[in-house]
Amino acid sequence: MAGSTVSRHIERLKTWRVPGERFTRLSDAVGSMQQKAARIQRQLGSFNDAWDQLVPDAIVKCTRVEAKRGGTVHVIARSASIAFELDRTLRNGLLNELRKACNGSITNVRVRVGSVGTEGTASR
Repeated sequence: MAGSTVSRHIERLKTWRVPGERFTRLSDAVGSMQQKAARIQRQLGSFNDAWDQLVPDAIVKCTRVEAKRGGTVHVIARSASIAFELDRTLRNGLLNELRKACNGSITNVRVRVGSVGTEGTASR
């Protein structure tokens, strides 16, 4: 009896560890990419909306939301002083407000100094 339980468990594990489905048609691959892009847009789009509403205008104009990977949002700041100010603001409660306001799970916001462009993320 114990042998059959183990063999059922092994068979179930085999189904979990099967390589992903390979696409044979281009239309299947495009459909999959569209679904992935739509999910990313929903998550990052809601974060961008929350970012524009909750972060002070002076900081928004000097920053750019770059990406979201595994719950960590990567933000680029124009200068070290802006990055420091943003870090202090996030630690003083802004991070919790952003978590409440957006759809995806946000565990951390990483800020680095880099090129932002002329307008940052400001859509105002």
